[in-house]
Amino acid sequence: LYLGAERTLPQKTELDLPLNIMAEDPLLADADEFTAEVALSSAETRPVNARKLMVRAEIAAAITGYKKTQMDFSMQTEHLESLELLKQQATLGYIACVSEKDFVVSEEVRLADNALAERLLLTDVTLSAGETKRVASKMILQGSAELFLLYAAPEDTLHRERFVIPFSQIMDVPEENVNAVSVTLCPSACYVELLPGLNGSGEVSVELHLHATAVCAAERQADYIADAYCLRHPCQIDMEDAAVFEPFRVLDLRESLRESISLPDTGAEVVYCAASACLPVAFEGGVRVPVNVRAVYAAEGGRLGALTRRLSAEFKLPEPQRSAGLFTAPICSDISATISAGDLELRLAVELQTMEAGEKKLSFVRSAQVEDQETVNSLDCPSAVIVRPGDRSAWTLAKQYGSTVELIESANPEGVHSGGLLLIPRSR
Repeated sequence: LYLGAERTLPQKTELDLPLNIMAEDPLLADADEFTAEVALSSAETRPVNARKLMVRAEIAAAITGYKKTQMDFSMQTEHLESLELLKQQATLGYIACVSEKDFVVSEEVRLADNALAERLLLTDVTLSAGETKRVASKMILQGSAELFLLYAAPEDTLHRERFVIPFSQIMDVPEENVNAVSVTLCPSACYVELLPGLNGSGEVSVELHLHATAVCAAERQADYIADAYCLRHPCQIDMEDAAVFEPFRVLDLRESLRESISLPDTGAEVVYCAASACLPVAFEGGVRVPVNVRAVYAAEGGRLGALTRRLSAEFKLPEPQRSAGLFTAPICSDISATISAGDLELRLAVELQTMEAGEKKLSFVRSAQVEDQETVNSLDCPSAVIVRPGDRSAWTLAKQYGSTVELIESANPEGVHSGGLLLIPRSR
């Protein structure tokens, strides 16, 4: 928006700035799928002369690569029947799929209180993803588009309107045990037009072109052999460590911002105020979200003024040691701007959703070599020992004293950790 010579109401000019972003990372070369988020970090406009403007825009982009992997916990041995095996089960989390869809939301909305619009000046859209529901291999995504309008009425006054347009879409997801979904909505185009009217327009046609990206996390039970030993023959046990993820979870974060901005003019009135959040930036133990605020206000005599501010919302993650996660595009909500004692009092909330999982190490038996031609001599060992278990498990005691978990449990019906001594019979 700009003020022309001898004009009291702002004029509007629109332009498209092409952009080309290149990201280079060796890890992206092996990725099977990509997602990309692009956001306007900041924009600066200043007059060069009476007929020329200089526009500078700063763009932020986040590119994520996903690689399909397969994890094998099987054990390789030919003498499975001669081994004592510690079988365990772990619940693992993983990214099951990345689903994307382009769709269009169309709506006609009416201005409040029979108001009429002559020119549209500013349009802002805030997208919010709501609940997701699974139906077989389909996911129903519910969301809403919050539309802010600043328009000029036939009597040369400025007015603002706010509309909420709900929508729903069906997306393809795998038929797996999906337990967490992270949805990011991005507008690719926004067309807002006034419908023809006699003395001005009282209705607005809205056409939003949206792109939805759904990252679905699932969980699965993995059976593996955590340890093994042989009572009769010497054996060599080879262990392997695998880095795995715990089940993913979704966290909704919210941070309130408040800013007091001094105005150079007295008796001002807020005409329009909007805020947009940029892509989050992670730091040690939290995440930071840059927020751009822009406002138009009317001073005494109807003279218009404008201001922009760059704020920052910081979120402390409840468990910073959790090592895997992704963030959805943050949104600004509950925006309020009032004039008090010559200052513009700004209040807003920044909402951010994160899907995260902790990383853990899983140790399992990869292979076992049993020397079945040799026999372990246990005749010189006592047939039973009495020990105080401490924090040792029945499996650890059985492996240490040449017994089995079954023999220890049958010889100690009160339990391994009943508080007393344990009788451990040796397996013959």
